[in-house]
Amino acid sequence: SDRTEALRRSEERFRQFFDHAPNVTCLKSHNGKYLYTNRRFDEVFGLTSGMALGRTDEEVFSPEQAALFQAHDREVLVSGLGQEFEEVSQQRDGPGTSIVAKFPVPDVSGQISAIGVIATDITERKRIQEQLRLYQEIFTHSIDGIAVIDLHGRYLQQNSVHQQILGYSTDELHGKTPAIHLGEE
Repeated sequence: SDRTEALRRSEERFRQFFDHAPNVTCLKSHNGKYLYTNRRFDEVFGLTSGMALGRTDEEVFSPEQAALFQAHDREVLVSGLGQEFEEVSQQRDGPGTSIVAKFPVPDVSGQISAIGVIATDITERKRIQEQLRLYQEIFTHSIDGIAVIDLHGRYLQQNSVHQQILGYSTDELHGKTPAIHLGEE
C-alpha cells in the first residue's frame, strides 16, 4: 500500500541520515535491546555491522561497561526526561570519553518504548584540557619567572615570580613589549 511504501521510505531516510552522522547513535528498547545502531557505533566499538541489534549491553560489552550504560538508561526511564552524561567507554582504539545525550522515545500511546542515544566524542578535548591544567600548574608554581608573549612581542601573561622580578603587574604589562616597559621606545 502507499502508506507502507511511505513508511519504508521514511525509515530509509532515517537510516541514511544517521549512518552519515559523525556521532555514535543508537536506539534501545525499554528493556535494553538494541533496535538500531548507526555505522559510527559499529566503527567506534569495533563491531561488525548490526552485530548489537536485538542484543543487550551485557551481550555486547564488558560487565563494567554494560553496568554504566544501563545505569544511565535507568535514570532516563525513571525520570522520563532527556539527560546528558559523560561516559568513558572502551573503544576499538582504546578508552574514549563522550558526552552522551539519552532521551525517552514514546510510542503512539505516549508510553516510553525506547531510549535514543547520541554520543559526541570528547576524548581529544579532555586530553587538551588535562595538558592545559598541567601547563597552568607549572606556570603558577614555578620557581622561575615565566612570561607569555604573543607573536608581536607583547606581554599576555606572567607568573608571580616574573611579576616580582620586573615589578610590574600583569595588567600594567599586558599588551606592552619589553622595550616599552623598559622605557626604550
